[in-house]
Amino acid sequence: MYELRWEENSRVFYVKFSGDLSLDELCECSASILNDYVDVGIAPVHMICDIGETTAFPKNVPILARETVAYLRHPNMGWLVFMGVENPVAKFVVSVLTQMVAVNSKNVKNLSEAMDVLRRADLSLLKIS
Repeated sequence: MYELRWEENSRVFYVKFSGDLSLDELCECSASILNDYVDVGIAPVHMICDIGETTAFPKNVPILARETVAYLRHPNMGWLVFMGVENPVAKFVVSVLTQMVAVNSKNVKNLSEAMDVLRRADLSLLKIS
């Protein structure tokens, strides 16, 4: 299951994955991220990805890269901040994926820390906070 919402209108969006995430759900979420957030947001559009409540997820890195590269390499895409990356397998998958697509990324513990990271990385966010 996943949930998507704007955290800072048109600049920062939040996606939360929970439970057993299927490849079909990931594909559906990726399409929504691209069409409803990255394509329409004001560049750079930053993503906060919370995987803390995910119990299972696709671990095939080439498939994950294929499904996420359209928005991660989009010209509007900014930083990717992960929350809840505790599982060693998840840490490995996140590390490999972000290196493969060459996106600026950071792992944090909570939403407040995620927003602090983004405000330090993109000073224009301070003007809308």
